[in-house]
Amino acid sequence: MQLISKRLRIKDYEDPAASFIIERIEVPATIGHLVFEFNTFQQGYEIDSIMAYDSQYNLRIDIQNVCQGRRIILSIDEIESSSGTRSGILPSGEWILVFKLADPLPKCEWVIEYTIGAKELDQLSLKVL
Repeated sequence: MQLISKRLRIKDYEDPAASFIIERIEVPATIGHLVFEFNTFQQGYEIDSIMAYDSQYNLRIDIQNVCQGRRIILSIDEIESSSGTRSGILPSGEWILVFKLADPLPKCEWVIEYTIGAKELDQLSLKVL
């Protein structure tokens, strides 16, 4: 199931605040697996770091140097989760994503797309929890 698909654009690259982007997503109940995918369009559009906080304000993702085609998996299962993530139960509610863009920003419009998908817990996993 897809939770969000979005294109981010920064036009005023000289604004110091342009280096940070904060996004909010709603994560439904009974999710056991989140997949974050990032697509940059040109060299130099890299993301310096990404942090994701769950609805209880716990840091769940802290990854540096995200570039073209990066895929990050956050799961209740540590083995399935990407490095730089903190596996465990994924609480429902509003999650916060923080993007720190690579310095310096390109001297033109900065564009990336990101998609967040989710996989629900299966019945067996629900019994274990």
